[in-house]
Amino acid sequence: MVLIITFILTILLDLTVAVGFGLLLAAALFVNRMSDTLSVEKVLPNRNLREKVTPEVVNPYHDCPQISIYTINGALFFGAVETFETTLTQCIKAKPKLLILRLGNVFVLDATAEVALEKIVETFHKEKGLVLITGLKKQPKEILRKSGLYEKIGEQNFYARTGLAISDAFCISIQKDV
Repeated sequence: MVLIITFILTILLDLTVAVGFGLLLAAALFVNRMSDTLSVEKVLPNRNLREKVTPEVVNPYHDCPQISIYTINGALFFGAVETFETTLTQCIKAKPKLLILRLGNVFVLDATAEVALEKIVETFHKEKGLVLITGLKKQPKEILRKSGLYEKIGEQNFYARTGLAISDAFCISIQKDV
């Protein structure tokens, strides 16, 4: 489609204008497609899969009110941050004590997404909640370190694997109840 439009503009207008328009159109289509790839799903441990978490087991009758676990898949950038922000803002309204964000499948995090994550963390902390992050890749970790958000969340709240974060979340949840 982009090629056809660029070709037609080359015939009708100047080559420079056609190529510039083609690049802008391609960039817009790229951002649109990348934003469609982001998914933010609430998950729970699935007993049938032995310590794996899946969205299929979450329903109104099977949910944990104290610990919310979300799996984020895809690029977390300005084109997709609205989905991320909307979903997690709704989570905060339910007032869980702990929020576990599984970011193992997020390879790209930009400044807009970092600001959105910071807002979510700050709001969660104001509600006396704790945010745990699992599976953080190199690029997102660098962004969080440079912005200072890594320190705000606290190094002790980052985990390589979700299982350990869930175990610690149960211990933390019990301590908060006492």
